Formats: sequence, structure tokens, C-alpha cells
Amino acid sequence: MANDTLQSMLATHESALVESTSAMVALIGVVETAISLLGVLVILKSKELRNIHFLTICILCFNDAVGGVSSVEFEIWQIFSVYFVQRTVEIAYCCQRLFLLHTVQTNDVMLVAVLSIERTVAIFQPSFYRNVSPWKFPVPLLFAAIMFSLSMSLVMVIDGFQQNRSLMLCGSDDCWSSTITSITFQYYFIVVSVVILLFNGICLVYVSWKARTYRKRNLLNIFRLKYKESVRLMKTFGAIIAVMLILQIFGRLFRIISLSTDNIRHITIFDLHHFCSRMLESGFFLAFHYWPEIFIGFTYSFARSALSQHDLIS
Repeated sequence: MANDTLQSMLATHESALVESTSAMVALIGVVETAISLLGVLVILKSKELRNIHFLTICILCFNDAVGGVSSVEFEIWQIFSVYFVQRTVEIAYCCQRLFLLHTVQTNDVMLVAVLSIERTVAIFQPSFYRNVSPWKFPVPLLFAAIMFSLSMSLVMVIDGFQQNRSLMLCGSDDCWSSTITSITFQYYFIVVSVVILLFNGICLVYVSWKARTYRKRNLLNIFRLKYKESVRLMKTFGAIIAVMLILQIFGRLFRIISLSTDNIRHITIFDLHHFCSRMLESGFFLAFHYWPEIFIGFTYSFARSALSQHDLIS
């Protein structure tokens, strides 16, 4: 009797925790959608930003908006099916529902990787970046990133069809055929995040070094024209990217811990891992949707400054 009472209390506790977490994730999804659509609107409305150099950021903002909508839809469906209908869901069907959300979440990381490569090329090979056809760079990278994201989600759905289990609550981790596969998937994105951080760190160090070289030579006019805004922009860009990727790394580490303790789901510490994983992951996606708009604001002022300086020189 005492054991049944304890199990009932633990089930109620986990149910309330998951319900509140799903509600918070859905709310974050609404904010995410609004901010991302605002970013797309800012780019499309601004003459300075409506060019090929901001194509990646515009696609990233739109991708985030789709992610916000799909996140809200999935969380509402999950709350409704569990707490109102109170029925289990086949994993195969759940994986189909997760296809779009998983695609845009994977695409977020891949698009940031493309953006980092694009900024690295722009800094180290500025003449190539200015003159290259967009169909040669960065459109092929964007296409490859989107195809990779779609392929990963398709593999996840196919893997889910091979499982004949039903769950009250499901996530993308349940779609993989084994826990090792899911953990490997998480580690892959941690490695990608670390590589992106290194790319941005190298760019920031290089721009700062070039700026310091011009200042030491007393070429202040060239420094102000070429590097003052670039250094400020790179520092802001690097800081926002760093915060976002650190959240990504911590969120996925918590998911790995949760997967490793899957055999003791009834223990409260798993609930803590599950909660922290969901909230840190949501915080990471919200950071994705804040930083493009902040970045756009700085690049807008930088573009206006560069145009005015170009007019003065002319």
C-alpha cells in the first residue's frame, strides 16, 4: 500500500513537472516566432540589409519562426493528448509529428555554421567575398545545410517506424533505435558548436590584431574606416554567438545525462535533468531568436556608417 502511494505521488509529481515545462516551452515558442518574424521584416524592409550578404541571417530568422510555430503546435498536441485524452501515443506517429520541429532545430545549428564560414571568408578574403557570385557562395552551403537537416530528420522518422512501442510522452530521443545513437547525435552537435566557437574566436583575434597594427602605425583614418566598426561588430557578434552556443552545449549535455539515467526515470534527479534539459534547450533556441535581431541592429548602423564614409571619400 505504501509503495503504491509513493508511486502515485511520484507519478503526480512528474506529470505536473512535465505539464509546466511543456507550457513554458510553448510560451517561449510564441515569443520566438514573434521575434524571428520581426527579424525577417527588418531585413526585407531595409534597403541596406536587403542584399545577398544578409541572405543567411534572413533564412535563419525565417527558420526560427517556423521552429517557434512547430514547437508550440507540438507542445499543445502533447499536453492535449496526455492530459485531456489520456492515451498513449505510438512512437512512429510521434516521430512524424516531430519531423518539422526536428528539421528546423537541426537546421538552426547548421545555418549558424554556414554563417560562421561566411563571416570567416568575408574577413580573410574580403575581395573574393565581395565579387563572388551568390550561386557559388554561400547558396551551395545553405542548400547543403538544409539537405543535411532534412536527411537527419528523415533518418529519425524511419528509425521511429521500426519501433512498436507506445508512450504517454515522447520526444526526438525516443525515435532513435538505441540510446547510443541518440547520445552520439547530441555529441555531434556539441562538437559542431565548439568548432563554430573556434571559428568566431579566430575571426575576432584576427580583426583585433589587424586593427591594433593600424593603430600602432598611426594610420588612424584607415583604422576608423576599415576596422573600428568591424571590431565592435565582431565583439558583439562573437559574444552573442558564444552565449547561444554555450547554452546549446549545456542543454545537450543535460539531455545526455537524462538519456544515461533513463533506466531510473522514477528517481527525482531524472526529473531535474529532464526539466533542466528542456529549459536550457528552450533558452538556447530563444537565444537563437534574439541574437539575429541584435546583430541586425548593429549591422544596420554599421552599413549606414560605411555608406556615409564611402560618400565622403567619393
